[in-house]
Amino acid sequence: MNTPSEQLVEDIRINLYDARVSPDIIRVVESILDVSLSRYEVKERESQLVVYDNGDADLIKKFFISKAVQGCTERTLDTYRRVLCFCMKNIQKHLKDYTSDDIRAMLACLKINGKSSAYIALSQRVLSSFFGWCEKNDLINPNPMHKVERTKVRTRQEEALTLRSEE
Repeated sequence: MNTPSEQLVEDIRINLYDARVSPDIIRVVESILDVSLSRYEVKERESQLVVYDNGDADLIKKFFISKAVQGCTERTLDTYRRVLCFCMKNIQKHLKDYTSDDIRAMLACLKINGKSSAYIALSQRVLSSFFGWCEKNDLINPNPMHKVERTKVRTRQEEALTLRSEE
């Protein structure tokens, strides 16, 4: 089994090979990476959700299957994963037991940590989608998002372009 550092070099080597880079250049890149990465500890990023129990894991798995069938991109699903993971780490109870106050406290935590109102609104949309799906499939009642007020996102008004008259 490869270390994360070895796996990273292997992944890069494969991508270079797929891009039809010459084997000589690939060997040079591998050597440079081996030397450079020897000074660092490389860890694979955790992309799994931390779940409160297996019931929550099944619920989330069904939700992601539903979203994938709907045609969500991997990037969108990754955003859903990150938001749900943060939520579960901060609230630490069964998803079915979440209250509106729990959600508000978690969103306040995002604000305190310096997240933008746009990111907080995105997180709200993710949670609304998740809990709306749960409610629609009779998995929770009531939906904790129904009582959570929407975060206002300020948009900057762009100045209109004007023509300058030539003098």
